[in-house]
Amino acid sequence: MTRLGTKADPAINEIAVDGRPIVVTNVIHAFALSKPAGVVSTRDDDRGRPTVMAFVPAAVRGLVYPVGRLDLKSTGLVLLTNDGALAFRLTHPSYHVPKTYRVRARRPIGRAQAEALAGGVELDDGLTAPAEVTLDADDPSMLTMVLYEGRKRQIRRMLTALGNETTSLRRTAIGPLGVGRLADGETRPVTDAELGQLRKAVGLAQ
Repeated sequence: MTRLGTKADPAINEIAVDGRPIVVTNVIHAFALSKPAGVVSTRDDDRGRPTVMAFVPAAVRGLVYPVGRLDLKSTGLVLLTNDGALAFRLTHPSYHVPKTYRVRARRPIGRAQAEALAGGVELDDGLTAPAEVTLDADDPSMLTMVLYEGRKRQIRRMLTALGNETTSLRRTAIGPLGVGRLADGETRPVTDAELGQLRKAVGLAQ
């Protein structure tokens, strides 16, 4: 009896044999990209828009996948890798990996709005999880938010629900990995030490 193969996307599925995670190649590739606005966080786009893959070295472009997504207007850190186990855990909500964002609002964020963002905002798909919110002492329209879940356009929707609006959004970190000094459109390899920190953060053996 012949069974049809089941396809698995290493950026989405945790692939394991006898309970042990595996990757599709014995060489791990990982890159940090500072995504510019106007670029989609997918491998391909049926509307012909530029994707994050254009910023990855051509030699590994067919191997790596973007981990998680930023919407079209947002900028900042995107991780691209072929480490399927790591990708799965970084994006699965049960692992509670923090993602850090710098957010500019249309109008100043008062104490009440900041407390609402931190405590949870009711959206059409339910109450958001508690978040860490830090107001900018010098600019009342700027704040830093740390989320432990990854709903679609979550921060933009949260501010809209509170009667405000997001005018710019930049992801500065995924767990222990920061965007650092990367300018929009720049990519760099993730170091072995950084990869080890990411794997440790999601409970994977070094």
